Amino acid sequence: PLVRESVQRLEAIEEQRAKLPAVMMEQELVEMALSNDVLLVCGETGCGKSTQVPQFLFEAGFCQGGKQLIGVTQPRRVAAISVSQRVGEELNRPGAVGYQVRYDKSHCTKDTRIKFMTDGILLREAQADFLCRKYSVIVIDEAHERGVNCDILIGLLSRAVQRRRRDFEAAVASGRFARAEADADAAKDLPPPPLKLVVMSATLRLCDFTENRQLFAVPPPVMRIEARTFPVTAHFARQTEDDYILSARRAVLQIHKQLPPGTILVFVTGRQEVHRLCKLLNQSWAAKSRGEQQSAEEQDEEAADEAAGGAIDQLEASDDEDDFDDDLADANGASTAGGAIEGEAAADASATCAGSPGALAPGRGPKRRRVARAPATGEPEAQSAAPSAAKKKRRAKSRAKPQGDEAGGAGGVASAAEQNSLQSTADGSGPAGQEPSSRAEEEEECIASFRIDDEEDVVVLDPDAEERASAAEDAKDAEAKRQKRIRMGKLDRSRTANGVFGGIGFGEGPLRAMPLYAQLPARAQLAPFGPPPADARVVVVSTNVAETSVTLPNVRYVVDAGHEKRRKYRASSGVSTFVVDRISKASADQRAGRAGRLGPGHAYRLYSAAAYENHFAQFAPIPMLHTPMDPVLLLIAFLGVPRLDIFPWPTPPTRESVVAAVQRLRALGAIADSPGAGGPAHADAANA
Repeated sequence: PLVRESVQRLEAIEEQRAKLPAVMMEQELVEMALSNDVLLVCGETGCGKSTQVPQFLFEAGFCQGGKQLIGVTQPRRVAAISVSQRVGEELNRPGAVGYQVRYDKSHCTKDTRIKFMTDGILLREAQADFLCRKYSVIVIDEAHERGVNCDILIGLLSRAVQRRRRDFEAAVASGRFARAEADADAAKDLPPPPLKLVVMSATLRLCDFTENRQLFAVPPPVMRIEARTFPVTAHFARQTEDDYILSARRAVLQIHKQLPPGTILVFVTGRQEVHRLCKLLNQSWAAKSRGEQQSAEEQDEEAADEAAGGAIDQLEASDDEDDFDDDLADANGASTAGGAIEGEAAADASATCAGSPGALAPGRGPKRRRVARAPATGEPEAQSAAPSAAKKKRRAKSRAKPQGDEAGGAGGVASAAEQNSLQSTADGSGPAGQEPSSRAEEEEECIASFRIDDEEDVVVLDPDAEERASAAEDAKDAEAKRQKRIRMGKLDRSRTANGVFGGIGFGEGPLRAMPLYAQLPARAQLAPFGPPPADARVVVVSTNVAETSVTLPNVRYVVDAGHEKRRKYRASSGVSTFVVDRISKASADQRAGRAGRLGPGHAYRLYSAAAYENHFAQFAPIPMLHTPMDPVLLLIAFLGVPRLDIFPWPTPPTRESVVAAVQRLRALGAIADSPGAGGPAHADAANA
């Protein structure tokens, strides 16, 4: 019988845990684990499964009084380290939780009861002990990524679970446990208790496990945990551009300058792009700050507004109606970005004709860059005002467009229905004619009226009459927007003081770009997980490591480039290479969900809605089906598996690829001709 562990958590930790949906499922999960050897846990991002499930099993007594461990695998070491530290903090017993990653096993001691590790570490341990005797429960987290190591582990553990169950029941039937109570020497030879396998994922293909009789003879039960997250609005770009790094930079700078506080999470493909974008952001904001210093007069005006601003904490809808409408008409659509996608230009064009969400606004063609004509002699004023006049011309044209055209663009608010809802809120015609009554609604108005400008600064040929004619109107509009930003800043500072989102907004301070990827040093990996600074906005530039493996604090905005680095294998040449490819729709949803942890979030997708619908697969391809089988089968043979052709894969590769790989390995002398003779003969694996 299991003996429950006593855990004394801090009161603040208990309050935080109470908000996680997984905590409500503790009793159900423990009962299912007691009555089943294999359990599938399918929980959405943010439900708390990664941190809470190991604690449930620990408190239920699955460590057998300290005789065995609870093992938890993660696909990346940054996840193994950060989650282990969080679990130790929640249990208030840091020594009971340890982790082991490549080249670092110093954080596991004799007091460790819950061990976090990468899947490669557990695979190496299985080479020496196929039955994993020191573990009572093994949790495979983030199984939806379906890495090669993860698939091999699930196949091996499916046989280890069966073998340990058979050995345990045979020992009970033969009376060995009864004799061990009287003979201490006999107790040393007792088999370990049955192994429990828990497979957890956010977007799990359940059919690969529940319908695969070769993997699990009895379909395992499935426990679903719903995430209690806030809604996230997805904004698409008008077109998919080639250089998504520059588009991401432009989007981040505009979000920082025009929107309320909240960390910005940017997804790119690899280490080189992470560092490139971090460098661009730091340089761009430094240059922008130097070029946009306010005059003394503007600073005095702003200080006066600040002093007299105590009476406008609660804005009237009628006072803000003109500003809101102007902002909505002034927006130019979402930032264009993404990678070079074959055939997407045609898809975007067809979407324009069809009026799809990803279409360009009617009457708007692709942007053109023109060369400036040098001003004539005696025109110093025109020479200095040309760039700003060009901006004014572009913005004046934007205001002249019908508002319906903007609703057709995919770069702004996600749907026309949402625009109508926001408009009714702004003009006081919402439900029961109510006015905005909370700071959150005011901030959402500001965010809803924001759209990423998809045009660079344009240099025009003749900055003369038309620009000067619109200068007065444009200056008035700029002043109105500045006043609104001041009012929203007051509201936002009050809300930030209440602990909803940390940091600064509306460009009131600097950007602080932080990299995050798997090979980053451990100390640098933990930097984005700290509390946000009070005098800056944090931008985390990450690979897909932040997609599901870890949860970053304070994230309110997500900028998604829509690409990831993926290994592809060419069977014709026998060569595997890394390529930058589109993510799946499931991955896009996971990335967007990162913005909905603390409050309503926004995901700015740097690709068009047409590209998303026509060129993004529903799920990412399974790596096992695009990997050369030679090294995989060599590893399995080293483990002592007798029949390489009938290994229980979650998603089996083609029989032809397996047979061809076995023939090549035998021709090289890497494995023996007789079954089970490849590598050291593990009797446990051969008999499983």
